[in-house]
Amino acid sequence: MKKNKWLAVVFVAVFLILAVVIFLHRDSFSPDERIATRERPEAVSVIPEKDTRHDEKIVRKKIMSPGQKEKAPELSDVEKGDRDQLQGRVEQFFDYLDRQDYIRAYKLEDGSYRHFLGLISKLSSRTPVVSGEMKDLYTLRYNIAHFYRVMRKKNILLIKDILSNERKMLEPVMEMLYEWGLREIENESGKVEACAGDLYEYAAFFLNTMAGKAYLLRRESGTRMLLTYYSIITLDMANRENLNRYGVDIVPHVDLLIDDISRYSGLDHKDKYLERLESIRKSAGNRTKVHS
Repeated sequence: MKKNKWLAVVFVAVFLILAVVIFLHRDSFSPDERIATRERPEAVSVIPEKDTRHDEKIVRKKIMSPGQKEKAPELSDVEKGDRDQLQGRVEQFFDYLDRQDYIRAYKLEDGSYRHFLGLISKLSSRTPVVSGEMKDLYTLRYNIAHFYRVMRKKNILLIKDILSNERKMLEPVMEMLYEWGLREIENESGKVEACAGDLYEYAAFFLNTMAGKAYLLRRESGTRMLLTYYSIITLDMANRENLNRYGVDIVPHVDLLIDDISRYSGLDHKDKYLERLESIRKSAGNRTKVHS
């Protein structure tokens, strides 16, 4: 009896020490965050501010559906376009990126579009650990440094710069790229070298692991909510196809995100997101009743 009591005490002590170490030294476990404030590539050329703004407005209009002007598209607008139109919008967005000064500074040999496809291939070939993350310190550190290990310094900075510079287009662009990615994954001759299972792995990583949650918490509120939103949509699709192999319960995540979005004023289409989330919560509840 005394032996079991001491084992329990030791276990709790080790867990608390581990938690304190992770908290106090979280920067050392997050190389993508640690190096992000260091040197950045020098600019190749300077584009006048007024020209950059004009270029951005043109591309935003092309990405969005006709007649919407500067408003972000409705969630159903991307679905109305056929595959060629969607592919055209994606290519126009990356063409726009290639003309931006901060993108030119990275000197991407094949352009941002092919570079982006290469990053997807890398991420799909080396997915993070979703189950058993806390079994040892090595696995936890491995997960926390996942994006830096796979993408490396240059690409971490590249993504951060895109998120920072294209903040105004974030919602329509994320919707467009998500829908495009799903279509390319379903198409056997598609341009995306990944599968629906890879998408599920990352959705479960963000919502169900310490490393994934920590990554989201380090993001700006709008970016965090959108990443969480698309992770929930992915897990909802997995539930409907009986492919949720980790058994992630999305209802608590849906409840939290509904509360977050309801209180946040920085999303153009919060009502659409909330409507979709309410629908997912209802369908998830119905599935639970059926199986109980």
